[in-house]
Amino acid sequence: MLAPAAAPWVWVVFIGIGQGACFPLALTLMVLRTGGPAEAMALSAFSQMVGYAVSIAGPLGLGVIHTLSGHWWPSVAFLVILQAPTLGFGLAAARPRTIRF
Repeated sequence: MLAPAAAPWVWVVFIGIGQGACFPLALTLMVLRTGGPAEAMALSAFSQMVGYAVSIAGPLGLGVIHTLSGHWWPSVAFLVILQAPTLGFGLAAARPRTIRF
């Protein structure tokens, strides 16, 4: 947001690390937080269904913000703000407990 053209390769590496680490971590947590294969399958199906359904709004919403403002920084600011609830959900998912159905 502050200097997007100053070091584009640095930003690309940070984005790649973040995206490359988060998806496998989410899939791993589904297995680690369940008691067996049936529960892992159910949790995986539910969380991926909800996750992909919610993620549909991301590109559309960021495009709308860009169109309304005429700049990209409000869209990036919105993504930065979304990191707070994402951190909360991630910390809750990382608690050492098992989900039972």
